[in-house]
Amino acid sequence: TDFLIGCQDGATVHGRTMEFEFAFPWVVGVVPKGYKEFAMLPENCQTHSPLTWFTRYKILGIKSAGDFSNSNRSIVDGQNEAGLSAGALWFEGFTEYPDAVPEQHCSHSIPHMQLINYLLGNFSSVEQVRIAFKYDIFPFVWGQYVT
Repeated sequence: TDFLIGCQDGATVHGRTMEFEFAFPWVVGVVPKGYKEFAMLPENCQTHSPLTWFTRYKILGIKSAGDFSNSNRSIVDGQNEAGLSAGALWFEGFTEYPDAVPEQHCSHSIPHMQLINYLLGNFSSVEQVRIAFKYDIFPFVWGQYVT
């Protein structure tokens, strides 16, 4: 569950519950500014170079203590130093991601499990994210499923 509370001074408080049918060991995670990230590749793209980036913004957030990505730094809810926040809600049975990436997008793709890190590491505002979509410079997002 995700919610926003508007305050009298104009500020907004963002909240989140983590109700899963099993217990995750949640911990606070920090991704430093300038950290080199690389996106995992799906099976059909293993011969390609992965998308890489250096974080432009420091990130603070919640992550699982389990290692589900390349660096064990995959933030599920967080905020960067510019104030942009993002959360990955779990809509099992309602969301679908492609599990293969078209060949022409292999080197510019990212699994959904690393999307929050990409957003918070590269953008300072929702407007910047919209521009990336508008000019088709946003990476292809595919589904990395945890079993």
